[in-house]
Parts: sequence; C-alpha cells; structure tokens
Amino acid sequence: MTFTRRTLMAGAAALAMLAGAGAPAAAQDQVTLTIANTQWLDALRGENLWAAVKRFEDSHPNITLEQHTISRNEFNDRLITEMGARQGPNILIGQDGLF
Repeated sequence: MTFTRRTLMAGAAALAMLAGAGAPAAAQDQVTLTIANTQWLDALRGENLWAAVKRFEDSHPNITLEQHTISRNEFNDRLITEMGARQGPNILIGQDGLF
C-alpha cells in the first residue's frame, strides 16, 4: 500500500511538532506520549507508520511513543469520551472523513 502525499505530509508534520515540543532544558527528561490512530489496524499502512515512529524514537531517545489503537467504527465516540474525561491521547492522527 502506498501513502498519499497528504498522509505523508500529515505524518511528517506530527513528528515535526513532536521534535519542536521539547524545551532544551528538559531535553534529558524521559517522556512517554500516546499516538491515537485507526491506521495502526491496517496491516501494511500501520506497519509503515509505526516504522516511521520508531525512526523518530531512535533519534530522540528520551521520547517513548505508544500506540493507542482505535477502530474506525468507534473512533468518534471513544475520542469524545476519552477527551471529556481528560484521558485522551497526546497525539491524534486523523484522516479526512473520520470527523
């Protein structure tokens, strides 16, 4: 499966935001963030996206990223519930048509 330019740019933008999120003074602090995405469930796409996340982790050893998998069918309801309880993911990768 191939990525569209839009998907690739969205992923790159999300990782770029992560890279800029840390202040230099806190660069050595260990941080764990969760990334919510329905595409983790897509066999090839999920593997490719997670490989990109792992490359980011390799270059930022103080940041650990965890998958927060949400199926497409429960995406909206689950996110509304989690965010309403202030327990939602740190990062959300969303696709057009899910909102």
